[in-house]
Amino acid sequence: IKAVVSRLSRPWNSLRPFLIPDQRHQGIRLDPRLEPGGPDGRSLVASSEPIAPGTAFLVVPRDVLLHADHSLVDEDYAGAFAALSGEGGSPDGDDGPLDDRDRLCLLLMIERSRGRRSEWAPYLASLPAAYDDPLWWDAGARLLLRGSRAGAAADAAERALGRLSRLRARLVEARARELEREEAAGEGSGRETASEHRRVRNPLSALSGSEALGDARWARSTVW
Repeated sequence: IKAVVSRLSRPWNSLRPFLIPDQRHQGIRLDPRLEPGGPDGRSLVASSEPIAPGTAFLVVPRDVLLHADHSLVDEDYAGAFAALSGEGGSPDGDDGPLDDRDRLCLLLMIERSRGRRSEWAPYLASLPAAYDDPLWWDAGARLLLRGSRAGAAADAAERALGRLSRLRARLVEARARELEREEAAGEGSGRETASEHRRVRNPLSALSGSEALGDARWARSTVW
């Protein structure tokens, strides 16, 4: 291979923190022959020096990736995730236990709700704000799929979205109960008022109703 060009969805500088190792992301290795190129900064260009087949251009240790197991150690929601896992399905028995896709969708929403406080903020900014899969279609457009396999798949995705939305609400409730116990024990808020403490330590609670459903739709379409 003498030259490789790959298009990026966002300018190089916004992704660079996730490709260049720093004190938080030790172990990430980017082949030094890869340099940013193109007038818009969205291309990675391998040098003209021959590169052997099978060469790994980018090595990223699993522990610096955002994956489902991060739910076990999240600074705010680890206990709430454990509570949901302990509950199994929903109280009415319709939802089943959490799976890895559920956890990753919920983690994405959590990190998004943290805004600039999230160490994943540059990565989240590189993701689309909306998608064009059937979860985003209006009722009229969805009618076009009725009776087809695609329509059945879209109906299944809609049910899965409803389930994810309920899981999101249950996670918020579990975290709220945890914070109430901390406050009752005199732990936590320091100089913050109780309401400020709850807002910062349960950031998912900032959205409700249709906004929370939209958040779940975005996460479900992002994670495959």
